[in-house]
Amino acid sequence: MNIDRSMFPPKPAYAGRWWSISFEPIIGSGERINAVVVALGFDGKLEIIQSVRDDILEAIYGYKSESIKEMITWIRTSLKAHLFANDDLNEWRSPVSGFSVARSSKALDDSLSGILRQAVRMTASLGTLALEAERSEDEDRSNQRQSEQWATKILDEVRSIEPRLLDFFGKRIQLSNTQLQTKFGFYNDVYASNFGLMVPSRLSASINSIKAKIYDLESLSRSAMVIKPQNLDIIIGTPSFEDPTIPPKTLITMRHHIDELTELSQKENINFKSVNNAYDAAVIIVDMAA
Repeated sequence: MNIDRSMFPPKPAYAGRWWSISFEPIIGSGERINAVVVALGFDGKLEIIQSVRDDILEAIYGYKSESIKEMITWIRTSLKAHLFANDDLNEWRSPVSGFSVARSSKALDDSLSGILRQAVRMTASLGTLALEAERSEDEDRSNQRQSEQWATKILDEVRSIEPRLLDFFGKRIQLSNTQLQTKFGFYNDVYASNFGLMVPSRLSASINSIKAKIYDLESLSRSAMVIKPQNLDIIIGTPSFEDPTIPPKTLITMRHHIDELTELSQKENINFKSVNNAYDAAVIIVDMAA
């Protein structure tokens, strides 16, 4: 029987290999979490990512998560150095106890990013599956805690760049005749900003929180009771849109939300600024307020 091969999609042309690196939190326990994924194309391209998201680590390990993130960064550096000199991880030895190669596979896809996504889908339940899980409104309350941690990270970065600005963080301002005061991320007589965090696993709660912060800046711009700063910013921490641990559907939704929030901000002459880390947020504040 003749088979019409034109009915089938062509085989992906990009070839490579991926490895998953697991982490054993308690040495000898046998409990393992996929922490890093490595993808190496047969053309020599290399990409190494953290496959368990920061917000998941923070939810599981609390304040100890920072130490785990540092270890993962060290592991990624070690893997990169090893693969610059070798074409596989057979002889790689972790510089930190508890990390090891858990699985590897050859793969085909349209690009190196596609191979990376395959590896995450097949080995990292705390990557994409955590993003796609159903969540209740009660669970979304942790979004506030993450936003507070984000604001603290920004303050810490400003402390190292321009410590004279620290007194202007977390200012409470009375905007109307009521006795209520509104808290702002940063406020002085020339500049004010609020900080938000877009968490892919808690998008609904994230967007509601960001909108509330925009409305607070809008109230500040219309208030007749305070000195109005010359510039108002809403500074939003977002993950990279190249992050393969985020499902494509979630990335599309995030982009729509950013467009919506940008339009909402601009209507009130508020600048919408998106950053991937606290240092970039700190640089914006120092440039505007110092």
